[in-house]
Amino acid sequence: MNKRRIRELRGYIYDTVDKMRFAVDLPDCEGNKYVSIKDGFLYFNPHYAYDGSSVPFKRFVPKWLWDFDKFCKIASLVHDGICQLMREYFLDKKHKEYADELYRQMLIKERMAIWEEKQKRQTFKKRQRYEIKVKKWADARYWFLRKFPNKGITKEKNPRGKIIEI
Repeated sequence: MNKRRIRELRGYIYDTVDKMRFAVDLPDCEGNKYVSIKDGFLYFNPHYAYDGSSVPFKRFVPKWLWDFDKFCKIASLVHDGICQLMREYFLDKKHKEYADELYRQMLIKERMAIWEEKQKRQTFKKRQRYEIKVKKWADARYWFLRKFPNKGITKEKNPRGKIIEI
């Protein structure tokens, strides 16, 4: 698995260091200079800033106490990029449900890959129990996204995810 580099920032939290691409099943759209979709791939250029996953109470808990993004930095990058394209009207909002389901699938895949790397010789039962826990964790995050479907894709008075060019 290739390591992808991101930088931590204030306000946005993370910043991509390298150019990245992810396979998606969405129509092509030009986007802005940081994020676009072409030929079935979602492209991120360096310095795309994003705020990580949007979970309740995240802003009230210091990162040193609990890192809500520990297992989902890549999944939240992809989800934030797709939501930004919808928020800036490059992509139709009907794709929000697809973005949420992709986020859920990426959460499960990312967390299981980390666990399997650490637990090379665990029994099948332990792996199965852990997989059930991971799916419940991913389902809880997915539920939150579906409960508030317009969060992150509607323009706000002071947009929190928009990249402003100066």
